[in-house]
Amino acid sequence: MSGAASATLSFDYAYNYLSPNEFFSVEVYDGAQWVEILRLLEDHTPTNTGALDMLPYANDSFQVRFTYDDGGSGWKWGAGIDNFQLDYDIPSTPLTIALDANGNATLDVSQLLLSATDNCGPVSTSIGGGAVPGSLSTTFADGNGGSDGGAVYFDVTAATDLTVESLQMHIQDAGAFTVEVYAIVGDTYVGNETNAGAWTLISNGSGDSNSSGTPSDVTLDTALSLNAGTTYAMALVLDATHSHRYTNGDGTNENFSDANLSISLGSASNVPFSGTIFSPRVFNGTFNYFVGTPPSTTVDFDCSNLGDNLIEVTAIDSAGNVSTCISTVEVIDVTDPILVCQDATVSLDENGMAEVLPEFFINTDASFDACGITITAVDVTDVTCADIGIPITVTVFVSDASGNIASCQATMTVVDDMGPLLIDCPEDMTVDPGALDLFYEVPDYTVDVTATDNCTDPVGVISQDPPAGTLLPDGVYTITLSATDNEGNVGSCSFELTVESVLGAASNQLSAGVEIYPNPARKVMNIGNSSNVQLQRALIYDINGRLIQSVDLGNMDREASVNVANLASGVYLVQLEAEGATAIKRLIKE
Repeated sequence: MSGAASATLSFDYAYNYLSPNEFFSVEVYDGAQWVEILRLLEDHTPTNTGALDMLPYANDSFQVRFTYDDGGSGWKWGAGIDNFQLDYDIPSTPLTIALDANGNATLDVSQLLLSATDNCGPVSTSIGGGAVPGSLSTTFADGNGGSDGGAVYFDVTAATDLTVESLQMHIQDAGAFTVEVYAIVGDTYVGNETNAGAWTLISNGSGDSNSSGTPSDVTLDTALSLNAGTTYAMALVLDATHSHRYTNGDGTNENFSDANLSISLGSASNVPFSGTIFSPRVFNGTFNYFVGTPPSTTVDFDCSNLGDNLIEVTAIDSAGNVSTCISTVEVIDVTDPILVCQDATVSLDENGMAEVLPEFFINTDASFDACGITITAVDVTDVTCADIGIPITVTVFVSDASGNIASCQATMTVVDDMGPLLIDCPEDMTVDPGALDLFYEVPDYTVDVTATDNCTDPVGVISQDPPAGTLLPDGVYTITLSATDNEGNVGSCSFELTVESVLGAASNQLSAGVEIYPNPARKVMNIGNSSNVQLQRALIYDINGRLIQSVDLGNMDREASVNVANLASGVYLVQLEAEGATAIKRLIKE
């Protein structure tokens, strides 16, 4: 037992003790001396020792010795042992196989054995096995048939996981033929016979037709794996020179089943997935299948098998006698990942910092590892404002689950693309230019506003649009305050300024009773006054608040004409003044 990883000893014993000088003992030889592990000096009915640890005594000359001494009493009674069992495990060196660059490897079963011999000749070895064959036939009653190249439709439901490896079909025409096998997983053929887009080609078959009256064997290019509890709509489409022989359904011949498979029939068409559908029609045929795993002379491994794998190998002689053993296969991955880097730009956050992640620089389309990259790292982990504008070379490292590593380099560019933040920006407000003021002079709103930035301190001048001092007539305006950092990023805030003249009763009366016309005007602007307020003058301003023209209206009765031919085309404000009242009108000059 040299090199044993574990070793246990157990046995049943019984002892009938009579003489004071007798004993029963059990010893083991540890390679140098005998060591007693049990001594009995009293009666014991049949008892099992349980598993006794023998690993401390394991050696290449391990022995067990049982001693009964009657103490000179004349062999009156004695001791008994039974069911001796020594279990030990001496680990062997696993067979090691390396996955290829795509994460796959294949071993021949013969590589898993040191030898396989038999007293009567050669043996066959394999893994897996235990596959139970079966078949389910519908009927070969004949009675009807379709056109060359036609299709039959039916449903197949698996009661257990199984694999259909071949078919039998009833075919009208003799000679070599081919058949296409279509399916819809989890659905029925009913209503889908003319829905070509619902069907998927899952296998092709071929064979030699025996003509009408005799089943024809069909070899499938790809076996059909059916999952337990799943219904599959199926369609069999023959080539253009062969046709199906089927049977008309009569309600008694449309369902067939065994413990593993059931078939529900069916319909047919002369043109696959098109034309007239004939129903019910019964496909005449057989499904040959097996349940379980068929034996194989090779064993495949992939990334899911990394580490030790216990593979049971079966040997069968010519008489069907079977022996099995367990082989340990260590699957390893020795292929380094393929790692391709790409340059990247990293943007700083509001604190002027950024975490640098290796994923920024890994070209995922070009990088690859069959078993998957599990660890990524980069030698530069964070950057700040001090790194702006300086190309930084970074090294990216990756590792897969087996410790294979790869690295590459890339250039990182650090940028600040965040504009300054303006604090205490004014809220929306409404202002009155005053009783006799036509315009509101915009104040400097930047006085109480501050600007902060993640990388620029202090931030430069805060600008205002429209600037302070701008004259605004009644209306709603957007005031925008802006600041620019050292990287040229602009931060701004805005609020709405509503200029609204609040007029007294006299001004309201005047505004309601005065009008200017025509509007737009080309040469002459007429002023009409239907109020009881005497106008004194009219002041014409451009849109920027500059006084353009003053007109005396002290002698005006109900109407006055003003020459505006010399005014440039545009929009003007006309302020009409009277004692204790004012009115503002908008004039468009053509």
